[in-house]
Amino acid sequence: MEGAVDDLFEQILAAFDKAGLWRDGVELIGSWSFLLYQRHLGVRRMPLRTQDVDFLLPRPYPKRAEIDLGEGLERLGFRRAAATTIGSTYFLHPELKIEFLAPERGKGDESAWPVKALGVSAIPLRFMDMLLKDSITVKEGSAHVRVPSPLNFSLHKLLIAQRRKNKAKKERDIEQAVYVLEILEPERFRQELTDCPRKWRSLIEKSLKEAWDLLPLERTTLAKFGFAPQSSLS
Repeated sequence: MEGAVDDLFEQILAAFDKAGLWRDGVELIGSWSFLLYQRHLGVRRMPLRTQDVDFLLPRPYPKRAEIDLGEGLERLGFRRAAATTIGSTYFLHPELKIEFLAPERGKGDESAWPVKALGVSAIPLRFMDMLLKDSITVKEGSAHVRVPSPLNFSLHKLLIAQRRKNKAKKERDIEQAVYVLEILEPERFRQELTDCPRKWRSLIEKSLKEAWDLLPLERTTLAKFGFAPQSSLS
């Protein structure tokens, strides 16, 4: 990652820190949280290949004094825009794009969820609640950044991989999830997997089985977590 992008990323995190968003429960998710796992938690390095910086907002959002989040981002060179499909807010910069996500509610939201406290609207998506559970903080630059627990990050990536239509994104999800496995305790992972709804568990296990052929160099890790073809264990 180029130095200028790295500096911009840290400025975004610092702006969120100053506004108190991490204390509100806002999380950095996706590939950029994976980057922080690499920097601070011992996850093995792999290239970062996305300009999208995603933030997950808790729902309902905590009561707080309203702030103009867009004003702070515009000072960093971002331009506010709205998606024409559902009306969600995003911010564009020549180097990065910021989007806001939130857990979906009920049978599904047909439009973006407005967050009055921040002056933005978030994209509602399924399976996001699991990322808000047991979140952690890591220090990046001057900011104490809230990110998903590595365990829930890995489970979530394995789950959504099976819903991807884009093959490259699916494989990236599986790859990141398996790399994070290396810092997890197998027993705790298996317990959390057992506690998942049956349909979720089936999708996660399918991703792990696909990882055996997709990532042959990670087979030792996969076997440690109990996901290896029986013939390979005999």
